[in-house]
Amino acid sequence: PGGSKPFVATYVGASSAYSVSRPPGAAAGSGNFSWPTAGYISQGYWGGHPAVDIAGWLGAPVTAADGGYVVLAGGGWNSGYGNYVIVDHGNGFTTLYAHLNSIFVSPGETVSKGQQVGTMGNTGNSTGPHLHFEIRYSDVPYNPSSYLK
Repeated sequence: PGGSKPFVATYVGASSAYSVSRPPGAAAGSGNFSWPTAGYISQGYWGGHPAVDIAGWLGAPVTAADGGYVVLAGGGWNSGYGNYVIVDHGNGFTTLYAHLNSIFVSPGETVSKGQQVGTMGNTGNSTGPHLHFEIRYSDVPYNPSSYLK
């Protein structure tokens, strides 16, 4: 009573993903998002696809679009997103980086804007190397193209 929620790590099971809660006082992002990788938009944002897909080459660097706190990293070949990372940027914003070939961060880690979080891949439900990139505010997806600089 009267205190803050404890910092708890949660194992999510067969997907090999695990998540953590954002602790009070964790680093927050600037609110200015940058493109997380080089490539071209192969699938835009629309009602049935709450993200932009950025196609490129297998192993291309994928970087944090803004500073924040890694709350989930994992996945695997059998999850729809494949290998993925979720970063909480504070103030209700999160970003999702999916279909990664490799993951370079762990839940509980603070990341800086532009820090490499993984490499572009073709894991999960994917038809070729690309990054599935989502920006969410209060868990509602928004068109990343409206936020990226």
